Amino acid sequence: MNFKIKSKDQIKEFCQAELAPLVQVFQEKYPLNVPSFKSDFIRFIEFFILGIVLLKINERLAEGHKLKFLLTMISLGALFYSGIIIFTKISVYIKQYMARIKALEALKQTLRSKLFSFLDKTFIYKRTTEFPKKLYEESGLFPQGYDSAHAEDFCSGTIDEINFELREIRTANIETYKENGKTKKRSIPIFRGIFFCAEFNKNFSGHTLIKTDQFESIFGNFARDAQKLFNIGSSLKVVELENGDFEKHFKVTSTDPVEARFILSPTFMEKILELKALKNCELQFSFINSHVLIALPHKNDFFDGNFNLEKLHESIELLVNELNSLLEIIDVLDLDAKLWKTNYIKKGVS
Repeated sequence: MNFKIKSKDQIKEFCQAELAPLVQVFQEKYPLNVPSFKSDFIRFIEFFILGIVLLKINERLAEGHKLKFLLTMISLGALFYSGIIIFTKISVYIKQYMARIKALEALKQTLRSKLFSFLDKTFIYKRTTEFPKKLYEESGLFPQGYDSAHAEDFCSGTIDEINFELREIRTANIETYKENGKTKKRSIPIFRGIFFCAEFNKNFSGHTLIKTDQFESIFGNFARDAQKLFNIGSSLKVVELENGDFEKHFKVTSTDPVEARFILSPTFMEKILELKALKNCELQFSFINSHVLIALPHKNDFFDGNFNLEKLHESIELLVNELNSLLEIIDVLDLDAKLWKTNYIKKGVS
């Protein structure tokens, strides 16, 4: 793979020259006045409690007591002052804080976009993105449908003339159930992780699926025979391969078994096993329109965790490592061993 990973020194220099000035401008424009906020909040609590306590004491005094009027005035004054603090001080802090949160998200988008362009001029990053409904459904990886869907952290680019795009997606079904006579809803996750799409180095017209097969590893040939029975009448037929180790881990179905074997050469099956061992998760593959779609499950958010402005260099290094861990898919699967040029992504399939 000709994509050159930036060195730590290059990343550090880029952070200092390009990103740090943006962070400095942000911090000067949106300072965090935490000590001042804490001081005003403590004063609000003190005067509010004082007012309530004095009112309670005043209630216990007999009518006509010489201190009753004085306590009433002091308690109302304390409550009134606490109200002034809320509406003039704390409300301003909250407004400033919300503006800071909004500006921080915009800053993070700018920092990431600049970083991705620095890593490679073809790379594009978008924090918010539309859910790839057509790509998701055409993949056939999750045929059960979904009730809710979300996508974020879109990245696209070109490596060795291989166009790719990836995004983080979450899909789920909404289930209605009864509890204590009340109707409630809960979300049943379908998939959460990275949805990766890249040009494949062989042209094909059929549709081939590779799914993690837990039953095969447990029940062996019995599971394979059962899968054939369940696929009777389906356009996707179970494909038998000559790699027993591969078949222990994956179930392969295709609209064209001959074409599936053409895609899954002995070398490529070994590369898929290598990728599975590297990622240590239940990978799913869909080969359609001369492209490979890969569903890579992941519980945590990519490009988002622990983005600390005070430790900008460390945060950027973490983000770069996460991106490299995804782009190594192209290298491990040897997708850059290009045989025919296709242009599925650029036609706007997603």
